Amino acid sequence: MPELGEVKYNHYNDDRHKSIWSACISCGKERWVPIRGNKIRYLQCHPCSIAHHHMETHPSWKGGKLYDRNGYIQI
Repeated sequence: MPELGEVKYNHYNDDRHKSIWSACISCGKERWVPIRGNKIRYLQCHPCSIAHHHMETHPSWKGGKLYDRNGYIQI
């Protein structure tokens, strides 16, 4: 298993396609994360990101109705 902070190159041996073994800032799950412009692209894993952006827990939530991508009101 890789160690935290280990960097690998994907497909090509250049800086545009490298990843780092990183831990999610919310749950601590370790995974490969792409690096773009010397920055880690995703600080949270996908499940934590979805949980953070869910309705009332989202920082932009001001009450009211939520709409899905098709324009229907979510209940």
